[in-house]
Amino acid sequence: MSAGQLVPDPVILRLVEDRLEEPDCTGGALFDGFPRTIGQAQALDEYLQAHGRPLDVVVELRLPDSVVVDRLSRRGRSDDSPEVVAERLRAYWALTKPLTDYYLQRGLLEAIEGWGTTDEVFERIKSVIDLRHRTRPVRHTA
Repeated sequence: MSAGQLVPDPVILRLVEDRLEEPDCTGGALFDGFPRTIGQAQALDEYLQAHGRPLDVVVELRLPDSVVVDRLSRRGRSDDSPEVVAERLRAYWALTKPLTDYYLQRGLLEAIEGWGTTDEVFERIKSVIDLRHRTRPVRHTA
């Protein structure tokens, strides 16, 4: 991670599955920064399907790379040097960006502008999640 590389899929998938087994996740979960690859997305799909848990929406925050670099560089973390941030962006464009097509084809992708204050972006995200949750078909279990 400190070099800007992604955590290997088997490690991250085990962490996610373990977390989803916790009682506070029975009503749902919100992921931030996961999945990051098509392989992770497919593994998540398999897990959710096997457990009868639908994926409601995928939110993509859209910002120019220059703004992303500026924001990450200002966090003050030791792993947010310009070089590491640049490597993260390369990984994003190579591995993560294809997820937008994957989820767009499944009708799950909602793109949201990432400009503005934290509160403004949060409200845009919340509105999309609330709308998708209200319009989600009711699941009946036997």
